Amino acid sequence: MLRRFGPLLAMVLLAGLFAANGARAATIFDQLVTPGALSKAHEKLETDCLNCHKPFVKGAQDDLCAGCHKDIAADIAAKRGFHGRNPAVAVAGCKTCHIEHGGRAADITRLDRKVFDHNLTDFVLTGGHIKTACDDCHKPGTKFRTAPRACISCHHKDDVHKGSLGEGCAACHGTASWKTVSFNHDRDTKYPLTGGHAKVSCEGCHKGEPKTHPTPTECAACHGAKDPHKGTLGPRCEACHNTTDWKQVLFDHDQSAFPLIGKHAKTTCASCHKTQDFKATPIACAPCHEDKHHEGRLGPDCGGCHNAVDWKMVRFDHERDARYALDGAHAIIACETCHVEKSPASLRLPTDCVACHKAEDVHHGAFGDDCAQCHRADSWKKAFIRR
Repeated sequence: MLRRFGPLLAMVLLAGLFAANGARAATIFDQLVTPGALSKAHEKLETDCLNCHKPFVKGAQDDLCAGCHKDIAADIAAKRGFHGRNPAVAVAGCKTCHIEHGGRAADITRLDRKVFDHNLTDFVLTGGHIKTACDDCHKPGTKFRTAPRACISCHHKDDVHKGSLGEGCAACHGTASWKTVSFNHDRDTKYPLTGGHAKVSCEGCHKGEPKTHPTPTECAACHGAKDPHKGTLGPRCEACHNTTDWKQVLFDHDQSAFPLIGKHAKTTCASCHKTQDFKATPIACAPCHEDKHHEGRLGPDCGGCHNAVDWKMVRFDHERDARYALDGAHAIIACETCHVEKSPASLRLPTDCVACHKAEDVHHGAFGDDCAQCHRADSWKKAFIRR
């Protein structure tokens, strides 16, 4: 009779036990029917089955797993990492892949490195990374998720910049070959390398850590020591120089306060600019051109008569510019004959005849100052008496 109703009686007794103390009874029951020891990682949980199981609620097991493995739960929620990116995780329970009660030495990760798809992680393997051994990045005894992803973590020994360019290695280097640099100075910076700059080594301009020693872009920063102007022309070297040849000057004099016309256009720079301080160069005619009017007696405005085409070509018109036409014998008289004083005042001479011919007045003023009544500019001695 006991043999026939023994199992049924046991169930009735267990049901009574559950009714009396459900949680404790469930633990005792689990211990009676446990399929095997837990893995080394879960060893501490083995004393209480309720750590991982909820009696008669099979689907609650995943929630209990997530309660301990919060980092994995966060990945799944954010759809990142292997568990967040793998579509199989969304439809399968944790125990589908991670089977427990296989003993202390059991590998509950069950990772098959030969078929693992690294594309389902946050770090896709490309280029040379595909051939890299797992243990080169995932050190034994550490979690796979803790493997560093920054280039410098693995390539710090290959960093010829000694950290001076920061840790953003991917801005220049690719995974195909660490030595192949994809950085394009013209495209990736605001300072295209043209002319002679394209041949300069990186170290020629980049002296130190960019954050503490930012590379200047002004010409004077590199060429200041060779500046023959000693800074007198300011920092805008590009106004005259270019990157093709520093010694080749492209200054447009016509854009200055003194455009070069006539023979000035053929004059060498050194003829006028005696020093490298170009701003100190005078623009008046007199400092460069010999004044044959003796000590500037006609004033500094040489342009009133002379021009840049030919200094000897005088465009002064006595009738137009002085309002005194030179007729007859007056036309062949040297300027100095009338303009004898060495001052601009000598330009404003009287225009009446007696001012010059008083000494020749044989009438001694008896006929007044109107000499033109009888005399003409053709010849003073030839008189033309009006009737």
